[in-house]
Amino acid sequence: MPVPSSSGPRPTILVVDDDRLVLASIQRMLEVHGLKTLGVSSGWGAVEVLQAGTRVDVLLIDLVLDDASGAEVIEHARRLRPDLPVIAMSGYGRHVADFTEIPEADAYLGKPFDNATLLSWIDRLTRRRSGPAGPPGPGRPVDPPPAAPGGGEPGA
Repeated sequence: MPVPSSSGPRPTILVVDDDRLVLASIQRMLEVHGLKTLGVSSGWGAVEVLQAGTRVDVLLIDLVLDDASGAEVIEHARRLRPDLPVIAMSGYGRHVADFTEIPEADAYLGKPFDNATLLSWIDRLTRRRSGPAGPPGPGRPVDPPPAAPGGGEPGA
């Protein structure tokens, strides 16, 4: 899995999940892979981080939170930072939270997801954001997740 080079700044991922165990697990995994993380356990906490102007390169947010819906937080995030890549995640599966219900997300992951899939999405979105094609804009079609090593379906 790609790890940020030591020559450039490490991407900062804002991780939002009201399950503190899940939040800590995701943060730990991302940090082991060389990424910086900010973790918050509430949707409005995430909005406050973005309003404060804190550097965030990707927003990774659970769609079902105690204090706000993930979609509502994504909407606020898009108003504050229109070019911020967003990865939405949910334990309710793709059949409940269909891509069409979260048009502002650049990617969707059903929980549980494998680490390689999440890391691939972060790599893809941070590269697109800084690459010649420019940032992935809201409402762009969501690409299918990258193939898992060995050509299988991610998470299968």
